[in-house]
Amino acid sequence: GMKRRRGHLSKQKAVLRPTILVPLILGVALFTMIMLVRMQAPLLIGNNNVNSNSLAADTKSRAKEEVKERTEAEKSFESSVKSTGIATGITKTITFVECKVTTPMANSADTSVANGVLQITVRNDLSPIASKVFVDLVNAHYYDGVFIFRVLKGFVAQWGFHNKWTKTTKPPKTKDAVHENTLSNLRGTLSFAGGNPAVQQVFVNLGNNARLDKEDSRPFATLSQESMDIVDELYMEYKDGQGQIKALQKEGVNAVLEIFPKMSKVESCHTVSAFST
Repeated sequence: GMKRRRGHLSKQKAVLRPTILVPLILGVALFTMIMLVRMQAPLLIGNNNVNSNSLAADTKSRAKEEVKERTEAEKSFESSVKSTGIATGITKTITFVECKVTTPMANSADTSVANGVLQITVRNDLSPIASKVFVDLVNAHYYDGVFIFRVLKGFVAQWGFHNKWTKTTKPPKTKDAVHENTLSNLRGTLSFAGGNPAVQQVFVNLGNNARLDKEDSRPFATLSQESMDIVDELYMEYKDGQGQIKALQKEGVNAVLEIFPKMSKVESCHTVSAFST
């Protein structure tokens, strides 16, 4: 009987041993894996730290470079301002002006007549003296009602003549210094006659008149393409009689229109907006 029991127990032990070993092996394996993960975790975190630190360093470096570039650009700008004699404080401003043009006595059946609004971009940033004079004259309504009395095909369209009794205080007889970014007398640009803001008359270049640059008559503004389409409709055949405008304007608007019925005029000008570049 005892032999049978011992044999039975030994069989039970034999059955239990593998049952105990399997979870034991699995436990050891799991423990090993956990330890390996724990060992690797700092490395992974360390790598992430290195990457994030590296990224932060790169970002900081780029930011420094951008600041440096901006500073250098500003220094360069200030240097150019000093070398060109342009006054600081108004150099970075651009002003938008609109001037309404009409041809009051034109035949209504004539479709090729100058009527519309000229959109003018005044470049205070490039020519502050001339720009300020022009904008001041616009704000004083100096150009309201003046005739575009001189229109030469492919050359210029000029306005701004007033009789003495309508003149505002004359601006100082100073000019903008010419620098590398000064506008040239190309089609679509606006200049003071003779390059002198004191005369208060302005002209639009109908063609490329770069030869006028040599006369120091440099533009201070530009007109949009749509505006030039209007300017191109100005009547251009009054070549000999334009000198009569000074005398005729003393007699009034009707006296001008009686002799020059197709002559266009600037009804009004006003500033629209301004912003700093």
